[in-house]
Amino acid sequence: MRRVLCALIAPLAFAACGGTQPPTMAADLLEPPPAGKGVQFKMVATIEPGQEIEKCSFFVVPPEGYYFNKQTVRYTPGSHHVLLFTTPYKTIPTTDNHGVVQDTSRVVDCPEGAGGDWAIRAVVGGAQSADAPPIFDLPSDVAIKVAPGTVLLMNTHYLNATAKTLTTDARINIYTMPKEQMKHEAGAIFYYNPFIKVPGMSTGYARMRCPIKQDITIFNAQSHMHKRGDGYVAHLLDAKGAIVEELYNGNKWEDPTVKTWPGGKTIKAGSSIDYRCSYSNHEARTIMQGPTTKDEMCMFIGVYYPYDEGLTYCSPDTIGRQSMAATWFGTGAKSCSDFLDCVEKVGDPEKEQGAPFNQCIIDTCPSVAGEMSEVLKCLFTNGDGQCDAQCGKVGKDCELCLYGACKSQLTACNMSKCG
Repeated sequence: MRRVLCALIAPLAFAACGGTQPPTMAADLLEPPPAGKGVQFKMVATIEPGQEIEKCSFFVVPPEGYYFNKQTVRYTPGSHHVLLFTTPYKTIPTTDNHGVVQDTSRVVDCPEGAGGDWAIRAVVGGAQSADAPPIFDLPSDVAIKVAPGTVLLMNTHYLNATAKTLTTDARINIYTMPKEQMKHEAGAIFYYNPFIKVPGMSTGYARMRCPIKQDITIFNAQSHMHKRGDGYVAHLLDAKGAIVEELYNGNKWEDPTVKTWPGGKTIKAGSSIDYRCSYSNHEARTIMQGPTTKDEMCMFIGVYYPYDEGLTYCSPDTIGRQSMAATWFGTGAKSCSDFLDCVEKVGDPEKEQGAPFNQCIIDTCPSVAGEMSEVLKCLFTNGDGQCDAQCGKVGKDCELCLYGACKSQLTACNMSKCG
């Protein structure tokens, strides 16, 4: 079952809400850095009339690697982000996650998103709007480290709302430094909440909490929502769950403000980042989470040091278990025991593509979030690996093993109450 949540998150956490302004090519969109001072990543793509699509392109890091702390990002209008990821590949891949052979010597379609069609790791570049500040703009002794030979993936998401074919141009400049200048290795936080539901002609919210397991220094923070997002707040909590301070507050889904701490802000181990997105849905249909402009998102993004691979997506240890350290909050009135009954009725969440399973989580009351999330973590990790052999396929052997491996979490869930 550990594959299920990653499957829900990976294609989604890096998608964007495309704009409607037609792009215009410009030769001077962004000049490359001076020779020896950095490198430019560039992606030109064609978007058909009425098409909404993500595009991907691969690059290989040279033998000297990259150490950089500043970026400039520019792209022609029509998208809400450009992102650059590291990947686990040793060479540029030619077969995607679905077993389809792709000509990756050129820009390729990635309709399920960067993480849905390819394997990705950390975010090392990007911005959320065509002229917004970049994700990375760090002090002179803090840098993003990208190892020699790393395969990078550049990703865009465009919506062509016009009747004409459009050509898009996206560019990321990274400004490099000597290796010996780096005293601290930085990384990006990319928290994503896949449990969102906003009924038609109504309001709603989504909330997620992530623990900070070591002292970090954070330099900036920003939100990410789609067009129904009308409120956002992120709090820093202490080890007991009490609010220490407000980290971020905003109400802009498009071109959100980037809050910065120029000298860096220390967050102590044992703290948590708790963030909430609020929505107003003026359509008759129900809005769920997802990668397109028809869906919604709720993310917390920030840059910090020292780099911890597991912190990127709120993982307990490595990125292979995305968001397994998170606490998710339902927005309904059902108990954790009701949640277990709901999960049993859903059956295999992979065959259901996650939607009914997500509903079980969304329907729980906020006061059982801790117990419900602990059950989820145990189930999705096959009892922290104890039931990997039995859960290679869904069946009674898997269920019996998980019942024993997750007994303490299931007991706590059944005993918890709403209110």
